[in-house]
Amino acid sequence: MLGLALVLCFATWLTVHLAITVELFASAPRWRAVLCLLPPLVPLAAYWALRQGMHRLAAAWGASGLGYLVLLYAAYR
Repeated sequence: MLGLALVLCFATWLTVHLAITVELFASAPRWRAVLCLLPPLVPLAAYWALRQGMHRLAAAWGASGLGYLVLLYAAYR
Protein backbone atom coordinates (compact mmCIF):
# COMPACT_ATOMS: atom_id res chain seq x y z
CA MET A 1 0.00 0.00 0.00
CA LEU A 2 2.85 2.36 0.85
CA GLY A 3 4.52 1.57 -2.47
CA LEU A 4 1.37 2.51 -4.38
CA ALA A 5 1.15 5.81 -2.52
CA LEU A 6 4.81 6.50 -3.34
CA VAL A 7 4.23 5.86 -7.02
CA LEU A 8 1.10 8.04 -7.09
CA CYS A 9 2.79 10.95 -5.32
CA PHE A 10 5.82 10.81 -7.60
CA ALA A 11 3.64 10.52 -10.72
CA THR A 12 1.58 13.50 -9.57
CA TRP A 13 4.71 15.54 -8.89
CA LEU A 14 6.21 14.66 -12.26
CA THR A 15 2.99 15.49 -14.13
CA VAL A 16 2.65 18.86 -12.40
CA HIS A 17 6.33 19.61 -13.01
CA LEU A 18 5.94 18.92 -16.72
CA ALA A 19 2.77 21.04 -16.84
CA ILE A 20 4.67 23.94 -15.29
CA THR A 21 7.49 23.43 -17.77
CA VAL A 22 5.08 23.53 -20.72
CA GLU A 23 3.45 26.69 -19.40
CA LEU A 24 6.85 28.32 -18.88
CA PHE A 25 7.84 27.36 -22.42
CA ALA A 26 4.74 29.12 -23.73
CA SER A 27 5.69 32.42 -22.05
CA ALA A 28 8.33 34.95 -23.04
CA PRO A 29 11.67 33.85 -21.49
CA ARG A 30 11.69 30.26 -22.78
CA TRP A 31 15.07 29.46 -21.24
CA ARG A 32 13.33 29.03 -17.89
CA ALA A 33 11.54 25.93 -19.16
CA VAL A 34 14.84 24.38 -20.21
CA LEU A 35 16.44 25.14 -16.84
CA CYS A 36 13.50 23.56 -15.01
CA LEU A 37 14.37 20.22 -16.58
CA LEU A 38 17.93 20.17 -15.18
CA PRO A 39 18.04 18.13 -11.95
CA PRO A 40 19.80 20.66 -9.67
CA LEU A 41 17.46 23.47 -10.77
CA VAL A 42 14.15 21.60 -10.45
CA PRO A 43 12.92 23.68 -7.45
CA LEU A 44 13.01 26.80 -9.59
CA ALA A 45 9.93 25.49 -11.40
CA ALA A 46 7.71 26.20 -8.40
CA TYR A 47 9.28 29.63 -7.88
CA TRP A 48 8.80 30.66 -11.50
CA ALA A 49 5.30 29.21 -11.51
CA LEU A 50 4.41 31.49 -8.60
CA ARG A 51 5.92 34.49 -10.36
CA GLN A 52 3.93 33.73 -13.53
CA GLY A 53 0.64 33.46 -11.60
CA MET A 54 0.31 29.66 -11.69
CA HIS A 55 -0.56 29.45 -8.00
CA ARG A 56 -2.51 26.19 -8.15
CA LEU A 57 0.19 24.39 -10.09
CA ALA A 58 2.86 25.65 -7.67
CA ALA A 59 0.80 24.49 -4.69
CA ALA A 60 0.22 21.09 -6.29
CA TRP A 61 3.95 20.83 -7.06
CA GLY A 62 4.88 21.56 -3.46
CA ALA A 63 2.19 19.35 -1.91
CA SER A 64 2.98 16.34 -4.08
CA GLY A 65 6.72 16.78 -3.58
CA LEU A 66 6.31 17.03 0.18
CA GLY A 67 3.98 14.04 0.21
CA TYR A 68 6.51 12.02 -1.74
CA LEU A 69 9.32 12.93 0.67
CA VAL A 70 7.20 12.05 3.71
CA LEU A 71 6.19 8.71 2.20
CA LEU A 72 9.78 7.98 1.21
CA TYR A 73 10.88 8.65 4.76
CA ALA A 74 8.13 6.36 6.08
CA ALA A 75 9.15 3.61 3.66
CA TYR A 76 12.73 3.62 4.89
CA ARG A 77 11.83 3.87 8.55
